[in-house]
Amino acid sequence: MVLASGSIASLAALAINKFSWVKYNLFSTLTLPEYYVSESGRKIVEEVYKLTEAKLWIIFAVYTLVAIIISYIVNARRDITID
Repeated sequence: MVLASGSIASLAALAINKFSWVKYNLFSTLTLPEYYVSESGRKIVEEVYKLTEAKLWIIFAVYTLVAIIISYIVNARRDITID
């Protein structure tokens, strides 16, 4: 999983130069801890992924909301009874 997410993030970093909307993918949220570890991590995230702190938090919030809505829709159709 770590290898796959790292390779997807690397491909996204290459594609950002051509398509600016690529920076809003789900794997960009994995750069959030790197943003706060050090000043150099912050500069790398801002230069390579073209993301600022506000954009990272918006991406994180939107994907969390989407995941909650999807899980609600899926689980609302199930008949879960606890005996």
